[in-house]
Amino acid sequence: MGELKFPTKVNTKVSTRGLVSISKHKYIGGEYTRLDLWMTPFWNWAAGCLPLWLHPNAVTLLGTLGLVVGHCVWWFFSPNFDSYADSPPPYWVYLVSTFSMFWSQTMDAIDGKQARRTGASSPLGQLFDHGCDAFSVTLMAQMLASALDLGPTWMPGHFFCASAVMFWMSTVVEYHTGTLPTNDGSLGVTEAQFVVMGHQIVTMVWGPSFWRRDLLALLPFPVGLLGGVVTPLNISLLVTTGQMIKFLVVMTLRIREAYDTDNPPSGSPCDCKTPPAAEGEAKSPTPTLEETMWGHKTLGFGRALFHLSWVGWMTALMFLWTEAVRGLDGDVGRVWMGVRVVNSNVGVLFAWQTSKLIVSHMAEEPVPFVLKAWIPCVVGYVNTLYFNIYSCQFNAAILVWMVFWYSKYVMTVVTEIAGHLDIHCFSMEYLRKIS
Repeated sequence: MGELKFPTKVNTKVSTRGLVSISKHKYIGGEYTRLDLWMTPFWNWAAGCLPLWLHPNAVTLLGTLGLVVGHCVWWFFSPNFDSYADSPPPYWVYLVSTFSMFWSQTMDAIDGKQARRTGASSPLGQLFDHGCDAFSVTLMAQMLASALDLGPTWMPGHFFCASAVMFWMSTVVEYHTGTLPTNDGSLGVTEAQFVVMGHQIVTMVWGPSFWRRDLLALLPFPVGLLGGVVTPLNISLLVTTGQMIKFLVVMTLRIREAYDTDNPPSGSPCDCKTPPAAEGEAKSPTPTLEETMWGHKTLGFGRALFHLSWVGWMTALMFLWTEAVRGLDGDVGRVWMGVRVVNSNVGVLFAWQTSKLIVSHMAEEPVPFVLKAWIPCVVGYVNTLYFNIYSCQFNAAILVWMVFWYSKYVMTVVTEIAGHLDIHCFSMEYLRKIS
C-alpha cells in the first residue's frame, strides 16, 4: 500500500496530518535536578490536595493567572521598572510578587501529576502547559526588573533575554531530539525561579539600593579603578550572562550528539534501525526524514543551528528597539512606558514564536516564522529609530495588535486540537477517547 496522505486544512492553524501526529504524541521530559528531587514530596502533597474534578489544564491556567496578578501589581507600582518618587513600593508588593511566583511554580509542577491522577493526560495538556510557560517568561523577567529598580534601561531586556534564550534552546532541543531538557545538568528552571524569588525577598528587606552597593568599599584598603564596579547587581548580570552562555554550549552539544551518526543516543533522530554502512562507504552527517520517520520536520544539525539563531534575532531586536526608545523625549517615554512596552512586544513575539515551535514539534511539521508578529515589531523599531511618528503611541498600538492576534492563535489551536481529540480543554465531563 502507498503512503497514507492527509489533506491540509484551509484557514486553520494545524493541518489534518499535524492533528493526527499530535494525537499520537508522547512527551519525554529531561532529568530532574537535585532541587527538583527535594521539592517532589511537597509537590506530591500539593497535588493530592487538589479535587479530582479539577482539570489539569485548569491547574495550569490558575498558576499562570497567579503570575499575571503579581505582574499587574508591579506594573502599577513600577510602570517604567523604577519606583514612584524615588521611594520603594510597599512591602506587601514584594510578598505578593514572591507568592505569585511560588504559586505559579507549584501549579506548573503539579498539573502533570493531576493529569495522571485523573486519567486526563493528553497532548493538549502538554501544549497548554508549555505555552503558558513561554508566556510566563516575560512576566517573571519584568517582575524581577521592577523589584531591582532597574529603570528604563537595557537591563530589563537583559534579564528577559537570559530567560528567553534558555527556554528557546530547550524547546529547539526537544524539536530535534524528542526530549525536553529543563536543566543543563546541574541548574535548571526550578533553581532559576527560586533565585528570582530570592531577589524579591532581599529587595524587600534591604531595599533596591542594596543591589548598587559597592562591595569592595567594605574592604579595609582602597581598590582604585574597581571602586563601584563590584556590586550585587553587576554580579547578577554577570552570573546570568555566564549561565546563558553555558546553557547555549550544553544544548548545542546535545543536539550535535543527537546527530552523531557514529554513536546516536537512543530515541534521537539518528537512532535509525538501518544496517551500518559498509567499510569505506561514506556516512550521511544527518539522517533523512524517511530513515527516522520523524514526520515532516526539517531536521539536521545545520537546521538546528538555524533554529537556535532565531532567539538571537529576538535578543537583537529587544536591545536595538530599547535603545531607540531611550533616545526619544524622556517625558513622552515615561508617560507611554516606552521601554516596558517594547519589552512586552518582544515578549509576546517570543511566546508566539515559541508556541509555533512547540506545535510544530508535536505535529511533526516544519517551524514557520510568525510574520504577523515579526513584521509589526520590525516596523515599530524602524519607525522609532528613523521617523519617530508618534513612536511610543505606535508601539503601544503594536502591543494591542500582538496580544489580540496571539490570543486568537492560542484559542484557535486549542479548539482545533481539542476538537480532533474529542475532549474539552477545561472540563472533565467531556474527557473521552484518551486512554
